[in-house]
Amino acid sequence: MLFFTFLGHNHYIAGLIWEDLLVKIENNKRELFKDIEMLRTKMVISGHRKGLLNSETIKFSQQLDQLIYKQQCLKK
Repeated sequence: MLFFTFLGHNHYIAGLIWEDLLVKIENNKRELFKDIEMLRTKMVISGHRKGLLNSETIKFSQQLDQLIYKQQCLKK
């Protein structure tokens, strides 16, 4: 739990917790970017091999839409 007090080391600890949270957010953004790129590649390959209207290609496209939406929400 995050407590913001201005009594000595508690403020320092709160700062460390905040910094840890920011690092985790940045790591999540990087992982999301990697997932988007991987899924985009799968979608393109599926589209070339099976066609754009194939159910697998469409599934990849829909999953990609969801990940891109998450990424856009993180940018706000």
